[in-house]
Amino acid sequence: MIAPNPRLQTDVHQCRVALVTTELREGGAEKCLAQLAARIDPDCFDTRVFCLAPPPPAPRDRLWRELHEAGVTVHALGLQSGWQLPYVVSQLVQAWQDWKPDIVQSFLFHADVVASHVCRRLQIPIHNLGLRVAEPSRWRGWWERLAAQRAERVVAVSASVADHAMQHWGIPREKLVVIPNGIDPSVYDTAQPVDWRELEVPASRQVIAIVGRLEPQKGIDRIAEHLPDFFRVHRQAHLVIVGEGSQRGALERQFDAAGVSDRVSFLGWRNDVPAILKASRVLLLPSRYEGMPNVVLDAMACRLPVAAFEVAGLAELLISSGNPWVRQGDVPGLLQLAGRAIDDRRWAERVGLQNSQIVRTRFSLDGMVGQYERLYWDQWQRVQKLVRPRESG
Repeated sequence: MIAPNPRLQTDVHQCRVALVTTELREGGAEKCLAQLAARIDPDCFDTRVFCLAPPPPAPRDRLWRELHEAGVTVHALGLQSGWQLPYVVSQLVQAWQDWKPDIVQSFLFHADVVASHVCRRLQIPIHNLGLRVAEPSRWRGWWERLAAQRAERVVAVSASVADHAMQHWGIPREKLVVIPNGIDPSVYDTAQPVDWRELEVPASRQVIAIVGRLEPQKGIDRIAEHLPDFFRVHRQAHLVIVGEGSQRGALERQFDAAGVSDRVSFLGWRNDVPAILKASRVLLLPSRYEGMPNVVLDAMACRLPVAAFEVAGLAELLISSGNPWVRQGDVPGLLQLAGRAIDDRRWAERVGLQNSQIVRTRFSLDGMVGQYERLYWDQWQRVQKLVRPRESG
């Protein structure tokens, strides 16, 4: 972390940092923002969180509660539909006119667009965009490119996302900064494996876990037709799916039509993902696109091997561990890799241990927070040198 206290070095206020997110339900970007806000050095930075959406309902309000317990000021602006956008923008304008942030860091697409507009309107000198996924949408890419033109820096969650932003969205290399996600290993070290019987999964089953939103991006719809053959070979295998989303009903019908519904359990949203992963044999990631999948970090911290399609950020996590991945869309290859994790226990344990060591040494939470601190400190010091002569004059 940053050691010096800026109030002892300069005659100006603390650096005021506004962290902006679309919502605060538990997700990779939201978790990153909450961890950053709670851990950033309070001697150097006065940090507040601005959430476009209302507070999340219980029990999905853990990040919200953790921020308040850490003493972080959180503003929820109440955005629930598009017609409320002008009102939310006016609220944000008023809040920032009163508080006057020095740096604005946005996370997620809608937060990027809204924060860019308000920063331009109020002439806030430093706005950093946050790019979390290598999304193929041209429409979103156009808006991100427009916001990036006004931004000071564009913080990409992986080198793969940064490359995607340059190649597909035309964002200049000199604006891009890569800051990967980080984890706190103690959360996983203290977690106890879930008892599958409590979730109506036979204790003798070899569990494959999918964790994520039940949306097209996550690609779960691609595996149902291939599962009958897989389960005929792996007679004790069982698939659990953790998460909620718009595709749940369609996915349940797919698995039922494939005749495998008795070997698949939909667990819905859970707040004990480390316990689920610790009781599983392998994480399955059939996503169509990602940025740096947080659930892979979770699985690595739980000493699990990962069976995944090639997506942005994956190679940066797994390349040194001996954990292979398969080309995008190769469902038989994906399930074959999951089957290896079940059949070859020695290989799975060796890869899982290597995954755990990598995530602890290269993707620590303190390391992530320290990189954001250094970015903000350098930006703020540069701006102070520019504005202070005018203030003294």
